[in-house]
Amino acid sequence: MKLVKDGGFLVTCSCSHFMDPELFAKTIDEAARDSHVRLRQVEFRTQAPDHPILWNSEESYYRLQAECICAAGFFHCGLTVRIHFRRAAGSAWH
Repeated sequence: MKLVKDGGFLVTCSCSHFMDPELFAKTIDEAARDSHVRLRQVEFRTQAPDHPILWNSEESYYRLQAECICAAGFFHCGLTVRIHFRRAAGSAWH
């Protein structure tokens, strides 16, 4: 993040089901604070349709990708991850 020029794009991904969306956002937020970078979220994605997310299998929800624009200056980025679907009732993801 420290290497991205002002106005440049940052794309970061995780391919582990151990990294849930909240932890992913927190990790990016902490890196932005440490780098004194302000982030503006452009897009948030999960895996492609050929790797389906099964609502009764948390292990199948494993790929997270955030695309952001970086700006110089210290600022709490407060990256918000929006999940565009809901898992089945009773599961860990809502």
